[in-house]
Order: sequence, then structure tokens, then C-alpha cells
Amino acid sequence: MFGYQPDFIVKAIHQQIENGFEVGPQHELAGPVCKLICEFTGADRAALCNTGSEAVLGAMRIARTVTGRSTYR
Repeated sequence: MFGYQPDFIVKAIHQQIENGFEVGPQHELAGPVCKLICEFTGADRAALCNTGSEAVLGAMRIARTVTGRSTYR
């Protein structure tokens, strides 16, 4: 989308590394980033996931809740 290593992204990453980074479940910026995503997309809620597997698991849980289905058949 922005090409290979655009300067503004490289600069932002270096700045964040200098500021420190979290090793744990959520970074302190996760909330503000999700809020911006909701404003940009018009969605009611947004979530950040560490892996695709985590995202699919969350989607499956939401689908089961909405449809009322369980994991058992």
C-alpha cells in the first residue's frame, strides 16, 4: 500500500521503539487505535489480535453467540 519501507512508517517505528514497547496482552495505545478504526470505518467496535488464529477464534465465538449455536451438535 505504501511501498517498501516508507520513510514515515520507518520513522514512526523507530520512535516507538525509543519510547518503549509492551510485551504482554495489550499495549496502552490499543484503545485509542481501536477508537480511530471505529471512527474511520463506522463500526461500533474493533479489536486487535496478535495472530490470525486468535482473530478466527474471536469471530467463531461471536458467531456462536449471535446464532445461539453451541460447539456441540
